[in-house]
Amino acid sequence: MEPNNGIMDRRADGVLSIRRPTSEEWRLSAGWLIATIVGGLLPLWGSYLMLKLGGESVFVADFVSHGEFALYSASLLAPVFFIILRELPAGFPFRLWIGLVSVVLLLISALTFGCVFWIDRVPEGAVAPVLNVEVRIVLSFVL
Repeated sequence: MEPNNGIMDRRADGVLSIRRPTSEEWRLSAGWLIATIVGGLLPLWGSYLMLKLGGESVFVADFVSHGEFALYSASLLAPVFFIILRELPAGFPFRLWIGLVSVVLLLISALTFGCVFWIDRVPEGAVAPVLNVEVRIVLSFVL
């Protein structure tokens, strides 16, 4: 197989195949993942630490009751479009499927936050509490 400067290799018969990532690529990916989790979710970690240092009790519902995780997931999913949908010389395996899943998750994030924002603004009892705290917690962890 001849290298194609990416994760895809072209075999002698012309068929594209996915090659095994090198240890350097794994190391770089792990670094990006750690930076994304630590930096992207810093408001969450910072809030948790500040509440704990202040002697406050911390509950998951405190972080999801106003749709915060929907915003976090949207901010982490949005850059996926640039990375996946841009044209690379080597191509990106499963580009269409990963892009489609990203779009669906981004839409769910946006709709979740919009619904939570709207439900929190209407008078109590005016709408059925479809997105109660338990549903918000489940959606937050799914996203």
